[in-house]
Amino acid sequence: MGITTTALPDAPVARAYSAPLAVFGGTGPYSWSLVDGSLPAGLHLTAGGTVTGTPTVVGTSTFTVRVRDSSSPKNSATHTVTLTVVPMAITNSDLPDGVVQKAYPTTTLTVSGGAGSRTWSVVDGSLPTGMKLSPTFGTLSGTPTATGSFTFTVHVSDGSNPANEATKQFTIVIAPMSIVTTSLPDAKVKSTYSQTLTLNGGKKAFTWTVTSGALPAGLHLTAGTGTISGAPKTAGTYTFTVHVTDSGTPTNSADQTLTLVVDP
Repeated sequence: MGITTTALPDAPVARAYSAPLAVFGGTGPYSWSLVDGSLPAGLHLTAGGTVTGTPTVVGTSTFTVRVRDSSSPKNSATHTVTLTVVPMAITNSDLPDGVVQKAYPTTTLTVSGGAGSRTWSVVDGSLPTGMKLSPTFGTLSGTPTATGSFTFTVHVSDGSNPANEATKQFTIVIAPMSIVTTSLPDAKVKSTYSQTLTLNGGKKAFTWTVTSGALPAGLHLTAGTGTISGAPKTAGTYTFTVHVTDSGTPTNSADQTLTLVVDP
C-alpha cells in the first residue's frame, strides 16, 4: 500500500481550499493522520484524507501524513508532502486596448486569494485620460479622450486582518480615430450611387472633406455624414483622399485614400 499524492496544488491565501490525498492498495475505508510537521495555518487534514480549510498565512509547509487501511493486521503508509500558500494576486494577464473617443470595453480586474471586500487604486502611472478604476469593484471604464500608450500600476487590498495585498502593472494603448472604409463598391455611369464611409472612434459631430484627387463628376461627399452619393457621369477609375475631423478636444482626425471604379 502506498500514498500516490506527491505534491498538492498551491493554495491561494484566504481562499477556501480542498485537496484530497490518494492511496493505492490496501483495503478501504482508510484512516489518515498527520504524523510530523504541520499544515499551513487555517488548514487541517480530515480522517478521510482531504486537506481542507482556508489558509491564512503565505508560505511553504512540509508535513508527513500516514494512512491506515481496514485490514487485520492493518497496512499503513507514510509520505512527506509540501504545500505552498501563495499570496493574493491579480490574475488578468493584460487589458484590452482602446480607441480615442470610443467607450472602452468595461473590464473587471480579478484576483486569486484574498477575503472579504477589495479596495482598488492606481498607485503609479496614470490611466488613459477619460477612464477610471472603480475602487470597490476593480472595474475599468470610461471614454478615452487622448491617444497614446498608458502604463500604470494597480493595487488591491482585501478585508483580512492583516490585509493581503497585490499589485500589477498594465499598459493600455489608445489608438487614433480611423476611417474603417478601405474600399468602395463600383459605380455605374448615370446610375444612382450611395456609400457611407465609416469610422472607428472619434466624437460626434464629424466633418468630411476630399483633400486630394477628385470624386467622379456627378458624385459628391456630404460633409456631415461622410456619404458619397449622386450619379456618376463618366466611366473611369478615380483615386482620392478623404479627411475627417471630429468634435473632440483636442480635435481628432483621420485620412484614407480610396479608389472608385465607374463602369460604363
